[in-house]
Amino acid sequence: MATVSQEKLSEIARAVDRELDSRRALNSGLQQLIAFTGVLLALAFAVGARIARHELTCAAKVLIAISLLRTLLSLLAIVLVALSGLKPQHRTTLNPETFRYYGEQGTKDSEVRSDIYDTEIQLLAELQEGNGLRARRQLLALSLLLLPLLFASGGAVTLFFQS
Repeated sequence: MATVSQEKLSEIARAVDRELDSRRALNSGLQQLIAFTGVLLALAFAVGARIARHELTCAAKVLIAISLLRTLLSLLAIVLVALSGLKPQHRTTLNPETFRYYGEQGTKDSEVRSDIYDTEIQLLAELQEGNGLRARRQLLALSLLLLPLLFASGGAVTLFFQS
C-alpha cells in the first residue's frame, strides 16, 4: 500500500472541489438556458396566435406556419439537448460504515488516507466525465440557438412583404 501524504490528500480534495464548482456552474448555465428557451417558446406561441388573426394570402400563411413550426421544433430541440446535459450521474463516496470500521479497528492513518485518496481520484474522474458532457451539451444548445432566430426571421420577412 502506497503512503499518501496529507499534502497529496489535500491537493486531490481541492481538485474535487474545483470540479464540483464547475459542475454547479455548468448546471446553472444549462438551467438558465432551459428557462430562456422556455420564455422564447412562450413568446413564439403568443406571436403565432397573434399572427393567425391577420389576413394573409394562402402562400404567406403556409410560409409563416412552416416558419413557426420550425422555430418551435428547434426551440424544443434546444431544451432537450440542455436537459440531456443535466442527467444525474453516479457519484463515488466512502460509505459511513467504512469510517466506523476505521474507528473501531484502530486503522492506521496512512491506510485511511490511502483509501480516501483512491476514492477521491475515482470521484475526480467521474466528475470530469460528467462536466465534459455538460459542457458539450451546453455548447451544442447555445449553437442551436441560431436556428430559431433564422426560422423566426424567415417568418418576419414573409410578414413584412405580405403587409
